Amino acid sequence: MDGLKAKATHLLQKYYIFNALASISWLYLRDVVPGAELVCVPGSGAYLFETKEREVYMLVGLALLGKLRRANSLHEGCTKLFWYGKLAVGMCLLHCEFIPAFAIACAAGALLHVLVPPPLFFGSENVVDLDDATFPPFALNKEDGTLKLVQLTCSWHDGAEALVPLFCGLAADYAGPKRAFASVDVARHPDIATRFNVDLGVRSQQLPTYLLFRNGELQRRLPYFDRSDGTTVVRTRFTRASMESFFLLDVPAAEAARRLKVISSNKGKGPAPAPAAPLRAWWNPFRRRQKQA
Repeated sequence: MDGLKAKATHLLQKYYIFNALASISWLYLRDVVPGAELVCVPGSGAYLFETKEREVYMLVGLALLGKLRRANSLHEGCTKLFWYGKLAVGMCLLHCEFIPAFAIACAAGALLHVLVPPPLFFGSENVVDLDDATFPPFALNKEDGTLKLVQLTCSWHDGAEALVPLFCGLAADYAGPKRAFASVDVARHPDIATRFNVDLGVRSQQLPTYLLFRNGELQRRLPYFDRSDGTTVVRTRFTRASMESFFLLDVPAAEAARRLKVISSNKGKGPAPAPAAPLRAWWNPFRRRQKQA
């Protein structure tokens, strides 16, 4: 109950309130915008779901259900909900045949995006921001038995920034006396990325990178290198469930430490660990089929 109350309180930030109002603004606009009766008049029989309004919201709702099923954090789910809600409002305004209303709505949406910055993510208070000076005492302390999960992210990389809410959500649920979470912006501190062989190129497949430390030693990392050559990065799709499993967040800290000790003692003796949620190879109907030998 306390966790649910904390999440509800977190949603009272300006970002969520203003975007929620923008997503449901059609309830007001349908009564004041000229031509809206062409969209929401019942019994017209001209559209698949009786009115264009219902058709827009049914189709957008179906797309939203598919997207929400893959949301890994509260912020990601709310952001997708807002985008699809505002998209539905824009489609209804477009169909009301009053183009100025659609243009004004687009301008208002862009202005909202600029004036209302993204919120503090749920659990961000449990994530320590590190730099070149604070990273060694935090992660490389050999006398501290705390499990420390460090995120190497990059402020200019959209893929890395998109996973910050997921990492903060894990910190909200698992941070404690025996587990600590930290983040490093390697765009500002590239020496840390170099130290752990993280490529900062535009086409890098290593952003973000997650490092798990215990007693000053690196225990696990994602994405990791293929054991066959030690240089090829294993492409990884990060999900909450895969992160919990790979970094042993779903077991008590003492049990996780015991398992990591066993893994370290057996390192190099067995096959490489399975990647966390490997990327699906979607079927491509336009791809040329290989000839059978």
